[in-house]
Amino acid sequence: MISTAVLALARRGAYADALRGYLAPAVSPWLSQISVRSVGRIERIAVDEILWLESAGNYVQLHTAGRTILHRVTLNKMETHLDPAHFSRVHRCAVVRLVQLHSLAVTGDGTYVATLRCGAQVPVSERYLDTVRRAME
Repeated sequence: MISTAVLALARRGAYADALRGYLAPAVSPWLSQISVRSVGRIERIAVDEILWLESAGNYVQLHTAGRTILHRVTLNKMETHLDPAHFSRVHRCAVVRLVQLHSLAVTGDGTYVATLRCGAQVPVSERYLDTVRRAME
């Protein structure tokens, strides 16, 4: 027969374990840094440093404030690892950090171009036009 004191301790331990599991911080599914292989080394790039991303075939160009880094991954794959609260696709060849959006213009041939705070001009397709407009409000 189990004494009531032992049973109470067992319940308390189970309750504490359940509470710890409930209060454990959630792990974010979004990347905080990217490991990029360069010639002879692997470099870590913080996602917070990325201003926008540009497709280059099976590669993606990571544009930061100081440089552009070529990374061997497709833009589609990269987009799935970025927080949609901070990044959005604006064209089939570009994903931008939303706070970087500065202005939107229509060119002479009816296409759209977004100017980022860093000065870069990025094409915007009609498919993503509403997303860009909402982000700029």
